[in-house]
Amino acid sequence: MVELNDGITILPELAATDLSRRQLELVRHFKRPAPMREVSLVVHRDFVKQRLVQALKQEIIRAVPEKIRLNKNLNVIPI
Repeated sequence: MVELNDGITILPELAATDLSRRQLELVRHFKRPAPMREVSLVVHRDFVKQRLVQALKQEIIRAVPEKIRLNKNLNVIPI
């Protein structure tokens, strides 16, 4: 739609990694503070399978491209 009619489409940053060079020229970023998404892993404090939680955490981190992992504009809100 953006390419044809000057519309607006909001894409997650990971979706933009598959765009062509021409499509990337159409991408505009949000002004600060930019909205963000997160991956949360919440377990009960007495959860006994800590190694499982750590392994899952490492796999999630490994699946995220380095460009995004290095993005230090993090707003972490503890619960």
